[in-house]
Amino acid sequence: MTDPPDHPPLRSYGRLKSRPIKPRQAALMETLLPRLRCPQAPFDPRALQPDAAETWLEIGFGGGEHMAAQAARRPDVLILGAEPFHNGVASALRHIDEQGLANVRIEHGDARALMARLPDASLVAVNSMTELFRMTDVDALVLPGMAIPAPVLGTDNITIDGVDEPVRPMMLRLTQPFNLSGHPAIVLPCGRTSDGLPLSLQLVGHQAATAALLDVAAAVEAVLDGRA
Repeated sequence: MTDPPDHPPLRSYGRLKSRPIKPRQAALMETLLPRLRCPQAPFDPRALQPDAAETWLEIGFGGGEHMAAQAARRPDVLILGAEPFHNGVASALRHIDEQGLANVRIEHGDARALMARLPDASLVAVNSMTELFRMTDVDALVLPGMAIPAPVLGTDNITIDGVDEPVRPMMLRLTQPFNLSGHPAIVLPCGRTSDGLPLSLQLVGHQAATAALLDVAAAVEAVLDGRA
């Protein structure tokens, strides 16, 4: 057996904090987060919500609006959300509080630490994208590359429906799920906004079918470039 490395695991995320959070969000970090925080010792998710039909894990939930929407649609599912970004956690707590959600638990930190505390076969969310492909007779999914237009360099937050959201999680939230599910994905430029900022689309293929996805991407790129 080799000696363990003398350095900590590589970080899988970027910044931990941006601009100061709003007073209401700061209050929720003090009052609501302790009640929703995932146990710090090994635990079985079924103990948190015994009547839950399934347990899902959302890694890098950004501002939490998608996680909250999923929780509202499926109150029978326990959702564990992991996010190290302080501002993102504060935003998610606001969504949870406003919607009165009781089926969400928060890991304010690295998802790998959370997964290490979970028993085997306790999550089903990683299978959801595979099930989607099994039910869909297509070569690839065509999705937005980002949830927002490309932001101007140096932008920390963006306002969506009157709410400030951290830019970095918003940029990554549509591509991160496929890092978890193991599906090959590629992003292509596809025009610009009225302000001249670039837009993109994402192609997602079947697992273990990267070559086929590249063929699809080449065909789509030819159409976008006017070559087909």
